Amino acid sequence: MKTWVAVAALGLAVELASADARAQAQSAPSSAGGSPVVVDVQAPLGQAQAEAVRTEIAREIGAPALPPTSGQQLPITAQSARGTLMIFVSTEGRLTVRWRSTSGAELERSVVAPSDPLELVRTIGVLAANLLQDPLAELPERAPPVQPPEQTIVVVAESALALEPIVVRPASVAPARWPALPMDWRSQRGRQRLSFGLDGYVSYRSGVEFVAPDGFRQWTAIYALGGMFLNYHARPWLRVGVNQIGGGGTDRGWGYMSLGPYAEFVFAPWQWLELYGQVGLGLQLQVGRPLFGLATNAQLTAGARFRIGHVFSLGLGGRGAFTLSGEYAHNNPTVIAAGDGALAGGIELGWTIDG
Repeated sequence: MKTWVAVAALGLAVELASADARAQAQSAPSSAGGSPVVVDVQAPLGQAQAEAVRTEIAREIGAPALPPTSGQQLPITAQSARGTLMIFVSTEGRLTVRWRSTSGAELERSVVAPSDPLELVRTIGVLAANLLQDPLAELPERAPPVQPPEQTIVVVAESALALEPIVVRPASVAPARWPALPMDWRSQRGRQRLSFGLDGYVSYRSGVEFVAPDGFRQWTAIYALGGMFLNYHARPWLRVGVNQIGGGGTDRGWGYMSLGPYAEFVFAPWQWLELYGQVGLGLQLQVGRPLFGLATNAQLTAGARFRIGHVFSLGLGGRGAFTLSGEYAHNNPTVIAAGDGALAGGIELGWTIDG
């Protein structure tokens, strides 16, 4: 026991130093005689802690440590007690151990209370043994530990000999290491603010149309719906942004530029999977018919997005595009007139910027 060896060495040094110091140490209560000590553990320490404190003190001093009797008749063992140890912790976090002998003499030690319950009990035992075995020793203030749970108690002997400080380090219990919890990607997504990427949805259609002056003609078309997109994560379940960012031309002699605001609703049943649905309005500025024109469409998109880490995602889904006004161009030479639409399937490649 490191504490007993340190205190015993200190007592031997003091006894060799001078006859006066030895006489005072002998006149103080000694643990070797086995006389009991009354230990009064006060609030806020509980009953369970009080029992642990008495057990530790009895082990340190080698004598019985008895509880107070709350004013009742003292048992025979308690009547022969050499004094009372009072232990309490202040609201400021100071641990005080006070010794009151049967003759009325008092002495106390006060240090910063350790935060670890096991170390608190050990520290009380060290202070109690110090008070009972060397009442002349002074215990300097102890600074709060930089890295708990290690606490340092410095005991300095005042005697004729110049003694080096003895550092007693109570055994500490290493904190329990809990296994790392799995990362909740849904909570992490609240920190990811921007996503951008490309999406493309393809559809095949055929039909007959009238084109003056040639008349009716058979046509087939592959619709390419999509383009660049950019969105903001307003909530873990809501994103707002723009898609259909792009432009091009048609064989009808006019060009276009597209942009579509949209809202996306997200549900994540697992960490790696997002189910999403989008509602958007496409706006297309057309140049050259004859000067400027504007076409609009409505887009509904639904799919599943697979997240690879926090940055990259791959989505599979379907999109329906329905022209609301004008002729909405999707690719050369495909144009969807007002009241018509197309259903397409495709993929989405996305990247997320952590905000």
